[in-house]
Amino acid sequence: MFKELLGSLFRHLLTSGGGAIIAQGVVTGDQFNQAVGAATTLFGVLLSAYQKYKAAAKVVEAKDVSYN
Repeated sequence: MFKELLGSLFRHLLTSGGGAIIAQGVVTGDQFNQAVGAATTLFGVLLSAYQKYKAAAKVVEAKDVSYN
């Protein structure tokens, strides 16, 4: 649930910021769509890696506790 919430917030921030950037003529709609796709993919990969790291740390911590 946490991942979906952050992903949704991230996409909404990109979309609202993108509207202003497109309106000013800094980038075209197609360029912005490509940038949002790349940013969303990168964000998802980083968040997934972080969650796996935290899960692995909990396993190591649990093993250390069980040996005491």
